[in-house]
Amino acid sequence: MPTPSGRQEHERYQNILKNLEQRNRLANEPDVQKRGAGLHHSIAHFHRSMKRGNRERMLSIVIPFSLILAFMLYIVSPFSKVNKIQVTGCDNLSAQQVKQAANLKSGNFIWRVFYQQAAVEKVARKNNLQINQLKIELTGPQSIRVVVKEYPIVGIVTNGSRSHYLLASGKKTAVSGDVTSFIQYQGFTKHAKQLTATTAQVGRISTAIRDGISEVVYSPSSDDPERLILYMNDGNTVYARISNLSTKMKYYPSIVKKMTDAGIVDLQYSAYSYSYNSKSE
Repeated sequence: MPTPSGRQEHERYQNILKNLEQRNRLANEPDVQKRGAGLHHSIAHFHRSMKRGNRERMLSIVIPFSLILAFMLYIVSPFSKVNKIQVTGCDNLSAQQVKQAANLKSGNFIWRVFYQQAAVEKVARKNNLQINQLKIELTGPQSIRVVVKEYPIVGIVTNGSRSHYLLASGKKTAVSGDVTSFIQYQGFTKHAKQLTATTAQVGRISTAIRDGISEVVYSPSSDDPERLILYMNDGNTVYARISNLSTKMKYYPSIVKKMTDAGIVDLQYSAYSYSYNSKSE
């Protein structure tokens, strides 16, 4: 017969076996399995999120740094230098004169030329008084277009043996090339103010009419200190005034159409004409 201590030991082992069996049953239940699977999935998702976050942080550092490095390498490389310059808009200037005035040449850094074009325009206008406006356009990775607008040459003024172009801006610049096709100005030697005002007015006259003017003579009278005489290529002579010359010359073509012979077109205070052989038409 078992002793009391033997029975107690036997009961203790029986209880342990029951607890183990109960734990096994609980472990095999569906809810417990689902909780275990959910925990495993959460841990795996956490690890994936950590990896993705680390990768995004690394890219956020590497990409901007790479772009900055690439840009720095580009701006000092031969690929950022101008190798083609196109000049448009020239009337009397040559493309070479424009490039020289603006200090533009192959080998200039294209980014510097483009982003400093206000300074380039200022230099060009200072170096060549015929340049009114200058704009730079990018046409390719290494090519630019220079769009220039000139002050019209409204004539030639001669002082002794020296001749100068007269610009619509009122300024003068040294003559180069053929000067026979430009308007000659006479009588302004001691009248610089009147010359500046006259050239500004001539510059506002349409090209078609301006091309018909051969000579402008300052001929003030006691009654009119602004009196001008214009000799036209068609044989007519125009009397006009400095202050309204460009406005009055608009009527010249329509007046000439009504004339049967060459003569005088008086635009000083009104607008009428008469032939050289008669007092009035």
